[in-house]
Amino acid sequence: MPGIVMPVSTDASGAGPLILDLQALQSPHHRDRGIGRWSFEFTRALCDAHPDLVGAILLNPALPEPDDLGELAATGKVHRAGEVDLSSGRIYHVLSPFELDEPLARVWPPSGAGNPMRLVVTLYDLIPEVFASQYLADPGQRRRYRARLELVRAADRVLAISGASRDEAIARLGIDAARVTTIGAGISPAFQRPASRAEAAAEARRGMVRLEDPFIFCVGGEDDRKNVEGLLRGFALLPRDLRAAHQLVVAFGMTDGYRRHLEGLARRLGIARRLYLPGYIDDATLIAAYQSTDLFVFPSHYEGYGLPVAEAMACGALVVSSNVSAPAAVTAPEGQFDPDDPADIAATMGRALTDRATHLALRRASERPPPTWGQAAEEAVKVYRELLASPPPPARSRGRRKLRVAFVTPLPPQGSGVAIYSYRLLEALAPHCEVDVFVDALEGGLEALPSPPRAPAGIPVHAVEHLERVEAARGGYDVLVYAIGNSEFHTGALGLARKRPGVVLAHDVRLAQLYAFAAHHGTLAPDTFRSIHHALYPDAPPPPDPLLVAPATLNSLPEPMAGELIGTSLRFLTTSEFAAGLARQDARPEDLSRVGVLPHALRLLAQRPEPAEPVVASFGVVNPTKATGALLDAFAIVLEARPDARLRLVGPGSPEDLAGVRSRAETLGIGGAVTMTGRVDDAAWDRHLSETMVAVQLRASTNGEFSGAVAETLAAGIPTILSALGSAAELPDDAAIKLPTGATPTDLAAEILALLDDAARRKALSEGARAYAATLSFEAVAEELYGLLKPLASRHP
Repeated sequence: MPGIVMPVSTDASGAGPLILDLQALQSPHHRDRGIGRWSFEFTRALCDAHPDLVGAILLNPALPEPDDLGELAATGKVHRAGEVDLSSGRIYHVLSPFELDEPLARVWPPSGAGNPMRLVVTLYDLIPEVFASQYLADPGQRRRYRARLELVRAADRVLAISGASRDEAIARLGIDAARVTTIGAGISPAFQRPASRAEAAAEARRGMVRLEDPFIFCVGGEDDRKNVEGLLRGFALLPRDLRAAHQLVVAFGMTDGYRRHLEGLARRLGIARRLYLPGYIDDATLIAAYQSTDLFVFPSHYEGYGLPVAEAMACGALVVSSNVSAPAAVTAPEGQFDPDDPADIAATMGRALTDRATHLALRRASERPPPTWGQAAEEAVKVYRELLASPPPPARSRGRRKLRVAFVTPLPPQGSGVAIYSYRLLEALAPHCEVDVFVDALEGGLEALPSPPRAPAGIPVHAVEHLERVEAARGGYDVLVYAIGNSEFHTGALGLARKRPGVVLAHDVRLAQLYAFAAHHGTLAPDTFRSIHHALYPDAPPPPDPLLVAPATLNSLPEPMAGELIGTSLRFLTTSEFAAGLARQDARPEDLSRVGVLPHALRLLAQRPEPAEPVVASFGVVNPTKATGALLDAFAIVLEARPDARLRLVGPGSPEDLAGVRSRAETLGIGGAVTMTGRVDDAAWDRHLSETMVAVQLRASTNGEFSGAVAETLAAGIPTILSALGSAAELPDDAAIKLPTGATPTDLAAEILALLDDAARRKALSEGARAYAATLSFEAVAEELYGLLKPLASRHP
């Protein structure tokens, strides 16, 4: 009865541990289509075979009840959501995750997300995502659909109805393959071979009064992907005798406008008299048509399962289909065609109708036993049993689950040193926390990136603009972490961090350029930058309008612009005491306690042999900040004493900066000894590290950051000369040579030559650098970060 709350018990004497969401049967979009049929038949098969597993079948109380639940009603397990206590359920299976007219809480209730239940979802297809320009052009529809994609990504297990859908989930959504299982679908026993083909043809004519025999049959749809127009064009290319002998019957409910469109196309193709459009037909007529057709054709560009193909084959029809997505896994290879090529459609239909070998191959394919709903249910039960056998995730109230962290950062292949650093830190943090990563892809979303962002195995990646949706699906995060640098890859993190307090990992402290990028990209309103600057520095001259100058121009501002983020953060963690000092100078007195230091991690590389050649190298971005001009002047002096020496500049640079370096080297007469590699991949980067005898990492100024390139040369054990600026000045004396401020190119050349000529000193520096790196591994820094995050969490696991 409505209003009575019935507990779902995991006790063997009570109800089963599985809760099924069956609102697909109430959905105006799905109840009369494949998703509604799949949900009903699957649930019925599951209840028949494993009634002990099913604790409750939930309907949406805000929608009309289904017309006929048949055997399901007799189970006594059908309830309106809200009438059932979910607290003791173990698995919540959402049979239709894309109910876009319903709020997310109706699909994955907060009481489920907040309890120790595993979430399972059925994935039928990703058609709207694959054809986004057609299905997701409306921004509201796009937001709702992609919010449900995040629910699918967040699920403990995804049950795909076909191998094609499974492949799409892995490739497009980045879901770990181990979490996606193909369970298939079933065919109702009513879809079977006829006792008499003549009787089946007579039954088909009762439902389609203009039907002629023999006929070619298709079940289509108005969606472009159904490719009905392609079928008509293919039929028009059949030999005249085959067209004359066969009527083409295309059945589906269609609007008057679409009917007129198809009839007009048929007239232009010269096949109007051979085309029959009966509209919607009931199941009895559909089955009879399958049983009596000479050929069933399915020309779709994309299907999640392609149920008509399986139904037609179960009825004994010869079937040809497109060679893409799910149908290609069912039909015989001899019966497949390119759906974009009408000539290939025609040729395949022609062979099916006239070639004995093709006819036999298609006949054998249709003689295979059809899939059953019982088989689909059994595949799902394997997944349920596996989840039930594993320890249940602790309820939040029990306080024993892992910390749940949202980590906002760029990731490879984005062109940022922070991206690579975050990847390594996440790899080390994952054993301590449940981490979801959110990436700012700027314009166009993640889909616009040349390749998908790459995270360590098992860590989901989402677009930063989807954080709130994913958080709702995940049941909330304990703490947010923002990796913040001074480049365009952090504008989304900046926008979120200004609204949502979190822990800021500050790779830079001077952030004016980041604010300017945010203004350019629309993360900040145009006048916000100057308003924030005035609030932080009321006595300072107003800065330029960020929309009227290049963002890099604002790097010259004397004000760091870190104060706002320090004030909105839970903690503002820099990579060195020097950077922390800069941050404290910019913070309000009441915010000083938020500033701290999380040391920059270093990856300890394998011990390298001493390079044979005197290669001097500088790693990282090539630009004036890295004092490349001073290095070139110094190397010209080195080359006079060591003509065999070579200089490599390993890293990207703007065309202007690289051209300037090339011109300067030619002017100095050292162009033949200087190599600029541009951006290199990981393997090439490591090779250049291994071949470097002396590294030179200079800086003309610092934003408070710890140089990622310095971290790499130290971790590789390369004797390194660096500018004694900022965090570099804090390095141990035995780990690197620190060039004092004001040192000349002559001073630098002397240091380089001394190292090139002194193997014992190089060995001592190498050992000192590696010893320092060993104390700051990514594992050690991740553990320290976890220790800082745990007491800051909104809930205390």
